[in-house]
Amino acid sequence: TSMIGLRNDTMNFPTANTICQYNKSFYTEYSDFTAMDGLEIILGDYSNGKIDISLTNNTQGNLTGAGIDYDLCIRVDGKWCYIPPKVSRAYQDSASLWSKGQSKSLTVDVDVLYGELKSGDYRIVFSKLTEDYDKNPIGYADFKVN
Repeated sequence: TSMIGLRNDTMNFPTANTICQYNKSFYTEYSDFTAMDGLEIILGDYSNGKIDISLTNNTQGNLTGAGIDYDLCIRVDGKWCYIPPKVSRAYQDSASLWSKGQSKSLTVDVDVLYGELKSGDYRIVFSKLTEDYDKNPIGYADFKVN
């Protein structure tokens, strides 16, 4: 499977997140992509280590695939960089058929997955998973932590 944002698997281990927080040169730039037209993403406030998210499929049709997943990025020197999670996590919304006009809500426990966020600009990137569990980015939403 591919992990967008990682050059290779060298930073895909449990303490990678901690290393990146202390030395920003370990962050890997997240690949650019064009967001899908019609995907509406609404973020709640980052509060108590969690963030509520609402996704609405306002595209021209249904979205299908093995599921919806997300990555967290931080802006470092003007570039969006992938933040490796501290723990493994299950994919969100496995084996999904996401009908046109349908909304989905989820709460991401950011502190458990990534550690407490420091001040900065962040981006959650949502991807549709193919049947082979490759990630196909479809949209993103930005938020700030003060």
